Amino acid sequence: MRPDIVNLRQFYSSRLGRKVKRQLRRIANEYWKDEQGLHTLGIGYATPLMRPPASDSNPARARVVALMPIAQGAIYWPVDDANHSILGDEMRPPFPPSSIHRIVMLHAFEYAQAPDELLRVMWQLLAPGGRMLLVVPSRRGLWARLGATPFSTGTPYTLGALKELLRGADFTLRDARSTLFTPPSTHAFWLRAFSPLEWLGNACFPRIGGVFVIEAEKQIYAGIRPPALSVKAARQWVPASASALSTPSISQNSHTAGSSPS
Repeated sequence: MRPDIVNLRQFYSSRLGRKVKRQLRRIANEYWKDEQGLHTLGIGYATPLMRPPASDSNPARARVVALMPIAQGAIYWPVDDANHSILGDEMRPPFPPSSIHRIVMLHAFEYAQAPDELLRVMWQLLAPGGRMLLVVPSRRGLWARLGATPFSTGTPYTLGALKELLRGADFTLRDARSTLFTPPSTHAFWLRAFSPLEWLGNACFPRIGGVFVIEAEKQIYAGIRPPALSVKAARQWVPASASALSTPSISQNSHTAGSSPS
């Protein structure tokens, strides 16, 4: 069952949710350090990973929108500025093709009934060279199996399945990593050990985390046209016709015409 906006907001307001938010945001900042002037779209409940939009006085102001699905519900975001969140259908986003530079998907992909079609929609939205950050529960991780968190619902994926889906949607995989190695527990011991365990898991077991964080890019490749033959080369390769092979040559005709009959 998909968590609604109330459950998502309560989770990220809890002690465990704040640690998850800090960990995911740290990784997102490593991927995208300077996004000024780039249009950014969040899908699902992506606001924990999104930077608030710049003020109107900033000349580098870009469009930043959080699209929250109808089945989930929406909230006002950011709380201290004009609203930049909308309630809509992620399969039919109200934006023209090739108009978005960055897409962040959190608590969205695992609930898609047609994930391949959703990726194609995202590919159409992205401008050439645009990038997408995809956060998905891992099928082999603890967060998809234990605890009452937003990552324990929906369809978890393996890394191989995600790569195959991205390839089928013409995305180019830039990087993939896993995180959330700490068990999804609210016990004080695990909360205190959250940061050390994340460091240890990333150093020793980089593929067994509870969540995959994937960066993919929309790349447009120009077609390679085979070089055309020159006129001279083309004439050299034209085969002689059957009639030309059977016609006497000019020298033979001249010799016959100039000779006297015997």
